[in-house]
Amino acid sequence: MGHMGLFHRASFTPVPADGGQDIRLVLDHVGYVYPDGSVGLRDVSCMVAATSMAVIGLNGSGKSTLLGALDGTLSPVS
Repeated sequence: MGHMGLFHRASFTPVPADGGQDIRLVLDHVGYVYPDGSVGLRDVSCMVAATSMAVIGLNGSGKSTLLGALDGTLSPVS
């Protein structure tokens, strides 16, 4: 079985209703190219600081690749 990342866990610890710890994730100029040569991410920078988040986009727009880079299941190439 492959590497399991942060977002692949079966359950998450609930965040306290009183505004407990935020999720803080940062990507700075990240790129990812799949083994077949197709580009999954190109020069993506983002910071997430929230108690929850949603990633929305069209099929093939890089949502799963972005989450894989954030949780460590994919190692960015740049």
